[in-house]
This record gives sequence, C-alpha cells and structure tokens, in this order.
Amino acid sequence: MAKSKAKSPKASSPDMKMNSPTSTAPGATTSTLDAKSIPPTVNKSEPAPSYASPNAEVDPEVAAKISTLPETLKVFLERDFETKSKSVLNLTYYQVLFHFNPKTSSRPSHPKANLLKAFLEDVRPKLVPFLIDPPAPETTKSPDVNLDFDPLHRRTTRGMLIGAILAADPKAEIRDGSRIDQLLILYKAHVDKDLILPANHEFTRKPMIMSAAKACQTPIENLRFAIQCHAPQIFVHSIAMTRPILANLYIKFVRDEKVPPLSIIEGYHYSVVAEMMDTEV
Repeated sequence: MAKSKAKSPKASSPDMKMNSPTSTAPGATTSTLDAKSIPPTVNKSEPAPSYASPNAEVDPEVAAKISTLPETLKVFLERDFETKSKSVLNLTYYQVLFHFNPKTSSRPSHPKANLLKAFLEDVRPKLVPFLIDPPAPETTKSPDVNLDFDPLHRRTTRGMLIGAILAADPKAEIRDGSRIDQLLILYKAHVDKDLILPANHEFTRKPMIMSAAKACQTPIENLRFAIQCHAPQIFVHSIAMTRPILANLYIKFVRDEKVPPLSIIEGYHYSVVAEMMDTEV
C-alpha cells in the first residue's frame, strides 16, 4: 500500500497578509481605536470637570482652574449669566478675573461695567466648554396649613387667616399690621367669596367730633378719616401721617382750637384747598 503524503501547510501569500483585517502595517502598533474615538488631550493630573461638554475642545490649563473654582464663582459658568450680571459685586468680578489670570490689571475699585467687559472678553470665551444650566429654583414645601376653621370664630387668629389666604393665593399682598377685620376682607376676596361678614360702618359713616384728649389716643386711620369728613378742605401730606401730627391737625381744623407753635406747618404737613373747582367739561 502506498504511503499517503502529508499535506504541507499552505503558505500565505504576501497579498493575503496585507489584506488581512488583523494585519498591521510595518512599524505600526496594534490598536482597536480609530482617530475619532480618541478623546481630547487633557492633563491627567487635573481631569476635566464632570460638567465639561464632552464634544468640546478642553484646554487643560482652563480645566485645571475650573476644577478649583470656588462655589461663590460658579455663577460665572451659568449660561444665562448676563441676566444676573448686574447683581454680581465688583469684588466677585475681580476674584474670577484673578482666578483665571493672576496678572489681571482689573481691580475691585474699577467700574462694574469695565469689570464685566473684561470678564466677557478675557474669560468667558474660555468657559464655553464648561457652561452649565442655572440651578433649578428650589421648590420649598409650604408647611401644612389648617383650613378647617371658622374665620368668624372669636378664637380665630391673624396667623390662621394669613395662612389660609396665602395657601389660596401665594401672591396675595398682606401688609404688616393688618387687623383681623381687615384680614377677614382679604379672606373673603381670596378664599371664600360667599362668606358673609358682619356690617362694619367704621369708615362709611361720618364720625362724631371727639375731644382733644381722645384725638391724641385715636389710631392714625381714624384720625385721617375724621379730618377728611369734618375738614375736607385740608389735604394731609404723606409726611404728616403720624398720630401726633394728625391729632394736631384734627384739634386745629376740626375742633378749631390752638396747637403748639410750629407743631404743624402749612405747605409741609398740610395744604388748604382754597376752592373746590368744578372739573366738569
């Protein structure tokens, strides 16, 4: 029986070697990355901050300075910075300019417009790859407000009424010092329009004339109302809206009695309307 000859391995041709997908050109190192997958060069000792734009060219020096940027200067990284530029202090502008360029010629004493211009021209362009969205406004959860109460009950407090009004309308304007009867009017307007309030004629009926002593103890609003009713020719200037001055105006023009010299001065505390002019055309 003839012995079978062993098959000799096929020699690879040079052309096949060069066309092999795993072949490597002479002098080249094997790599599975192409040029597009190589990230921008950065300083390994100072990694780019996590909020750097992944597709932007990152300057290693700027990245290093960004990584050490104090929290108080992060406002300069916000995209809408120019909308709040006027509220930034001169010293803060100087700090960010100095942070990125210790040789800056800007000083905190320079006009804010100059500092802003220096920032926008010298620093802002370098920050473009690192710009961030402004922080979302904090949603503060308002404390639970007890709305299950009778607003007309004698134990109802100012705080209860104010809480209910603001719960119904957070934009409601409530002036400090508002009395309960005034808060009830706001409560009716903002919370319960069907609420029937007790009749209040305090400022709808002409008041009786009171003594000088009582006038000195009467609240400002009641004095204003009394002067308006009994001496409508007297215009009280806003600077005179204090109890002592209004009391003296009341004593002088409603009670027709003398008051201390120079305690009220015409043209400063009050004016007298000489004639009621007919304004109809």
